Amino acid sequence: MEVEVDVIGDVIVLHLKGKMWTDKDSALFRGKFYEYIERGKSKFVVDFAMAEHLDTRGRNALLAAKEVAVKNNGDIKLACLPGRITRILEISEVLKRFEVFDSVEAAVKSFQEKG
Repeated sequence: MEVEVDVIGDVIVLHLKGKMWTDKDSALFRGKFYEYIERGKSKFVVDFAMAEHLDTRGRNALLAAKEVAVKNNGDIKLACLPGRITRILEISEVLKRFEVFDSVEAAVKSFQEKG
């Protein structure tokens, strides 16, 4: 898996590419996330447009990151979820804990609308 980062205003966009299903993959995601938390950032969009798979380790990493972001007065929003990943997150009841958007732009805008 690869994680590419874009910064749009005060929102950090994490673009996931490939499969997030090993400890190494979830550690890469957590590393990128905490890099920005340590810089005082707490608003994140996770872009799944190029993601192929997400397993339990990936779901747990997302949930843990959301908890940290919220504790830091921010949030994590999900964008561009492929059908397969949507089903995985629905079945595991993880999806209901996140706001989901059809595009990265809409997710970023939702942060700007809240101030």
